[in-house]
Amino acid sequence: HQQHHHQQHQQHQQHHHQHHHQQQHHQQHQHQQYLLVMDFEATCEKDDRKWKNEIIEFPVVLVERSSMRIIDEFREMVRPTEQPVLTSFCTKLTSITQDQVDAADDLQSTLTKFKAWMAKHGLQDAPSDVALPVTCGDWDLRTCLPSECKRKGLQVPSALQAWCNIKHVFETAMGSKAFGMDGMLKSLNMELIGHHHLGIDDARNIARIAMELAGNRGAVIEKTAKSKSKS
Repeated sequence: HQQHHHQQHQQHQQHHHQHHHQQQHHQQHQHQQYLLVMDFEATCEKDDRKWKNEIIEFPVVLVERSSMRIIDEFREMVRPTEQPVLTSFCTKLTSITQDQVDAADDLQSTLTKFKAWMAKHGLQDAPSDVALPVTCGDWDLRTCLPSECKRKGLQVPSALQAWCNIKHVFETAMGSKAFGMDGMLKSLNMELIGHHHLGIDDARNIARIAMELAGNRGAVIEKTAKSKSKS
């Protein structure tokens, strides 16, 4: 098992030290930094600003920074509980159907699954300099997830309390305004792959934008915001 071998190799290199285990854990991540590219889809109604959004799709694309490759994906549909019936506007926009959310787990279970998936990659409670969430805009992690968690008495996972808004990275690197995901793809001469407003497709496209900006446009992908609750 590669990781184990890697650990042994590291142990070998290290001087024996009281904080040996912690240090080893920390060191192991230093060269293995990740991006968690995310794009939630949520319940919505046309022109209704007061609508309480509930997440119905929770996708994360895991990108390894060193190689700028996608190495894994997490994707769960989520069952809304406050307003369990999707509007036709929502289904038209996202292509997500009532059957898909009816068969899904609620947000609490989904967050538990997300944390288990992070742990599988050795990233449970990873700070943002190890695993940095990347979103298109600030809505997903500043508004959508914290508001729903607050209403439902859930904790926002600590790994999702700081993030990078890829629009800022794009604007710094390209010197022009970012008009949404599709606008950024156009500016970079890249095709939109899949269905715009299906979370997993959007997350994959945002990942492609991040890879292009970091790989070919000299951009630095770093934290641009953190949630208010965090000191």
